[in-house]
Amino acid sequence: MVAHESGITKSVDLLGGSYALESITGEIEKKVFELITKIDHLGGAVNCIENGYIQKELANEAYKHQTSIENNEKIIVGVNEFKEEQKNSISIFKQDGTSEKKTD
Repeated sequence: MVAHESGITKSVDLLGGSYALESITGEIEKKVFELITKIDHLGGAVNCIENGYIQKELANEAYKHQTSIENNEKIIVGVNEFKEEQKNSISIFKQDGTSEKKTD
């Protein structure tokens, strides 16, 4: 699961230091600042909420995410890969009351 969902296998040497982690956080930071700058240019967060920009962006990203899962571009263990084809039937224990009888 870790290999497919975290992207950990995309790094050449995970134990060679924090380069992989620094690279990922740097990429996230860059995207965050781009988004904040765009929101500022659109009049700020309140204006973006009121005009529907934020809701539209959330819907677009949710659509892209779901499409990437459905097209197997993004692997989610148990959802689109490594699924159990057959449901296991688990027997449910039902108490019959015999163990609850009071003994003196």
